[in-house]
Amino acid sequence: DASRQHQQQQQQQQVPPPPPQLTALTLDELWTTLLVLGSSGGDGGDGGGGVSTFVARCAAHVHFRVSGWLPRSGLQYGADMVLYRNHPSLVHSDHCVVVQPSRDVTAAAAAAGAAAA
Repeated sequence: DASRQHQQQQQQQQVPPPPPQLTALTLDELWTTLLVLGSSGGDGGDGGGGVSTFVARCAAHVHFRVSGWLPRSGLQYGADMVLYRNHPSLVHSDHCVVVQPSRDVTAAAAAAGAAAA
């Protein structure tokens, strides 16, 4: 009996946990979720994160894409993004971008996050 219980315990330990449940979200639901998650993290006053930084980075990314630039992560260079005129494998980046949300953006994003919660 003891060996059978030991074998059952080993088999139970080897069974992987079930995969997490995924839920399809509409764009509005996704945006609301991101606002709520971002506002719950807060900025801490240092601009280190939160909903206002998220909104400002999204706006900057869209702005540069529409303006013909190819934005990529600038983490390696101490920036929020780097801008390329062409594909990164063909050219060096032309600019590094550091995004600083204005107080208006911070206030509007915080209000939207509070309203979404």
